Amino acid sequence: MKHFKLLKNTLIKLFIIAVGLFTFSFAQAQTQRLSGTIKDNVTGETLIGANILYAPGKGVVSDLDGNFSIDLATGSYEIHISFIGYIEVVKTVNIGSSPIHLNIMMEIIELDEVMIIADVARERSTPIAFSSVSQKQILEEQGTQDLPMLLNYTPGVYATQQGGGDGDARITIRGFDQTNLAVMIDGIPVNDMENGWVYWSNWNLPVKTMQVQRGLSASKLALPSVGGTVNIISIGIDSKPSLTFKQDFASGNYTRSSLTLNSGKLKGDWGIVFDGSYRKADGIVAANYTDAFSYFLKVEKFTNRHRISFNAVGAPQKHGQRSYKSEASLYSRELGTIAGVPDSIMDGIPEMGILYNEHWGTYERNDVIGNGENVNPWDPNKLEYVDSTITRRGSIVTQSEIQNYYYKPLFSLRDFWTIGEKTVWTNTLYASYGWGGGTGLNTRSNVGFDENQQVEFQNVYFNNRINKEDQGFDNTFRTIDTNISDTEYRGTNYLRSSVNNHSWYGFLSQISHKINKQYTFSGGIDLRTYKGVHFREIYDLMGANYVVDFSDKNNPQDSIKTTGDKVYYYDEGQVRWAGFYSQLEYSNEIVSAFANVTGSMTSYNGIDYFRLNDENNQPYQTGWQDFFGYTIKVGANYNFNENMNVFFNTGYLNNAPKFNSVINISNDVIEGVKNENVLAFELGYALSTRTVSLNVNAYYTKWDNKPINRNVPVPHPTSDGENASVFLSTMDALHKGIEFDAAWVFLPKWKLQALFSLGDWTWQSTEKVDYQFNGQPILDDEGNPLQLEIDPRGVHVGDAAQFQVGGSLDFNPDKNSYLRLRFTHFGKNFSQFNPESVVGENAGRESWQIPNYQLLDFFAGYKFKFDKMNLNFGLSVNNVLNTLYISDALNNETRSRFIQTTNFDAASAGIFPGLPRRYSFSITLDL
Repeated sequence: MKHFKLLKNTLIKLFIIAVGLFTFSFAQAQTQRLSGTIKDNVTGETLIGANILYAPGKGVVSDLDGNFSIDLATGSYEIHISFIGYIEVVKTVNIGSSPIHLNIMMEIIELDEVMIIADVARERSTPIAFSSVSQKQILEEQGTQDLPMLLNYTPGVYATQQGGGDGDARITIRGFDQTNLAVMIDGIPVNDMENGWVYWSNWNLPVKTMQVQRGLSASKLALPSVGGTVNIISIGIDSKPSLTFKQDFASGNYTRSSLTLNSGKLKGDWGIVFDGSYRKADGIVAANYTDAFSYFLKVEKFTNRHRISFNAVGAPQKHGQRSYKSEASLYSRELGTIAGVPDSIMDGIPEMGILYNEHWGTYERNDVIGNGENVNPWDPNKLEYVDSTITRRGSIVTQSEIQNYYYKPLFSLRDFWTIGEKTVWTNTLYASYGWGGGTGLNTRSNVGFDENQQVEFQNVYFNNRINKEDQGFDNTFRTIDTNISDTEYRGTNYLRSSVNNHSWYGFLSQISHKINKQYTFSGGIDLRTYKGVHFREIYDLMGANYVVDFSDKNNPQDSIKTTGDKVYYYDEGQVRWAGFYSQLEYSNEIVSAFANVTGSMTSYNGIDYFRLNDENNQPYQTGWQDFFGYTIKVGANYNFNENMNVFFNTGYLNNAPKFNSVINISNDVIEGVKNENVLAFELGYALSTRTVSLNVNAYYTKWDNKPINRNVPVPHPTSDGENASVFLSTMDALHKGIEFDAAWVFLPKWKLQALFSLGDWTWQSTEKVDYQFNGQPILDDEGNPLQLEIDPRGVHVGDAAQFQVGGSLDFNPDKNSYLRLRFTHFGKNFSQFNPESVVGENAGRESWQIPNYQLLDFFAGYKFKFDKMNLNFGLSVNNVLNTLYISDALNNETRSRFIQTTNFDAASAGIFPGLPRRYSFSITLDL
């Protein structure tokens, strides 16, 4: 009986287990997995800790890679995805027999206003090629680099720090330099109104995100953005107050101290953000010192219908520069060998190191009396005079020749008005001012270089101070001009400053109206007025008391000039801009499309204060030169499913020429100037899954009348031994290529990213231009202008790598740490095109090609949490392997001190070497 009961109990237990297993298996058969990836709609960065609810109080949170997964029983569910600061996303899913994966793109609440104004592109919606750099990436990777250097990991983008000066970086997109890109800060264009350039030292501000839109871009404004648009979005008011202090240390004795205050939303629905910093450095390159402040202020007031925002950003700064490209072997014999310079040529050139900068030197200031015979004025150790003595011996002065000093604040006042559920109207007033310039020697003739290949400033000083009574004034040894003064020294050379001040006022008004669920209409106006004042002034007389300058034709009697006086030129460029746009957009979950039409009127006027006044005694003016331009852009995106989409866009741009294409350096109107014409096509495909995302696109851009704006020195056509010049205004070019980028989360904490771009950018036209001599055309025997034909057809557009491949490996051990290795290869990089080279038998001859190079960068960081405080440590190492390479080059550089050949080779080129290995370490305290 005992054994029977035991058997009975065992059978019952087995039955219960069997039923349980059957029930469990059946239940398992009736569930399916729902997974997804949560990303920021703007930056594409994954969001950690987002809440995913499938029923009240039931759900999960996204992991370190922004992923989540839930096993749900068969049925219909309303999935709610939320994250602080983002608009909640609601998705209805039907769980059946197959797994479902969702790609969730979340929009930021706080940046809605700026995103609308700045025309920020969105994944699976905006039909353009774009890449975004998140605030997280900027904090982890920027270190002490200029902002454009972060974009070097973007397909089709090439950025360098040129001579290595602070803020001297430059960027190209698809072979178009930054004069042909639109750079926007919170939706406000900041390209120079005369030449289109961007000076990055002026824009040291806290960035929330930076987006590069390649090609026609998503901007609705009438902007001449042929290569693309760089949208910089500043930080906004956070939901909670915060205080951050950051200290940076880097190579070149670089230090930067920064303080950021974010008030969060205060009582009365307003808030404030302030960021201030001070940075100082000796510089990585010799004499490329930095001494700079920066500030950023944002004050916002919120009401039921309005969001009023005041912004101020500025960066008063001064820094040294290395502005001339030199021979490769002058920097490094090894670099010369890499470039392909023959040993026989390098043997005659000293090797100064890749940090060499010719633009500085030392000299001793001394006062002497008498007119005696000089023993050896060029030897600072032998300042004796036969009939005079030194009355005062000065200290050694370290002098930088090329320095940049500038302050360009930008102020804006914006009202973001939500008129109703369907209509938003935004009005922005802004003002930008600029003061400053750049220094240099007035002339380099008879200056020379010392044994260290530094500028011989002692020569300049002595030439301004030494007097020999038995020689006429025209001889540089005589500096006392008794017709002017018996005691003061008349200078023959000095440091001048090329000053470029400006005042710029603008008004943007944009309205957006949602017609229904699918259609949205937007339109607006863009008004600007600009005045740029340009003159050369005496910066340092270097031993002299005055100079004589007759440039001001209206005041020939006022020719005695001293420190701070204007010399050589004094003119003003005036620009007026009136633009409008209208855009119609269609969007549903599958298709999004847009059609955009813009128009603009651009007017230029030049004033020359040193040229003879007109009959009414008014300053000479060119008179207003008017140009009407327009753009037409259309594009569409199609989402096949949750994972795949394709897009295309096309457009035609008719752009007004830039100021210096219309009015030359002599303030004469250039005849026959035409608008630039750009025709562009683009096609792209994107794939996004839980672990893989990729983008691939192809582009074709035909640009007629591409601005060159160069006065080209050429041999005189009829007089041996003399030089003439030609002005080359425009040429045609064709830019085409393919781009690819991808990311793969191959393990939970590991991510691999890759990029690839291949371009083919070539010049397409010949141009006939008039010979000129002393500003006048050279005529033949019949009175017709003699012309020179410049023929670069088939020559590659230079100054940017047309082949780029790279990748990065990310490892996040936990949410508080990161490690990243980034590799980039640059190839097919031709030296900057030199138009005076491709004439006659050299027509169509290719520019010298820069050797390919590879860079490896490393980034790491760790965050310590202490109650309500975070302490962050960050390390970045650029050029880990200390690779020796050439980043910039000019074909047939004729300003060389050692070689002046035009052989289209390494020996004839002027180059900037890439910067060596450098470190940046940061400590950040978040309260």
